[in-house]
Amino acid sequence: MFKEGKSFAVFPYKVFYHTVNCQLSTVNSLQFGIGVSNRNFKKAVDRNRIKRLSREAWRLQKNELKTLVNEKKMTLNVFFIFTGKEMVEYNFAKEKVAVILKKLTKLVNENNTTPIYCTYKIIPVDHFSMAWSKLPIYAYLFTIRNRSI
Repeated sequence: MFKEGKSFAVFPYKVFYHTVNCQLSTVNSLQFGIGVSNRNFKKAVDRNRIKRLSREAWRLQKNELKTLVNEKKMTLNVFFIFTGKEMVEYNFAKEKVAVILKKLTKLVNENNTTPIYCTYKIIPVDHFSMAWSKLPIYAYLFTIRNRSI
């Protein structure tokens, strides 16, 4: 997602996103993650609090974006990186997440890529018996194949 996706910043977050037009409805259409640097927040308690507040703000406000993504039959992967240096309150995080969601909604509406089919890739059981460090970096749960409609 970091190589293929795009990004924008809304202080104190840097937002990475990747959209895929997908014709398979069983794929999770909206995925979200967040990271907080231990350089700015040494204590795990502080990092976890920022992640918890941000996830809660996302959870309460994501419904409009999720319905839009489902209507367009696409997959949207979003990852926040908290770049601030001070602890935030919930109301501040909620306002910033609302701004991010409006921007993502606008970007999804402008997205006019050609639809592709997403198919599941079955990973053999013996792949899991080897060491995790030796697994290929691109061992995705599903693969994306371009096909004409």
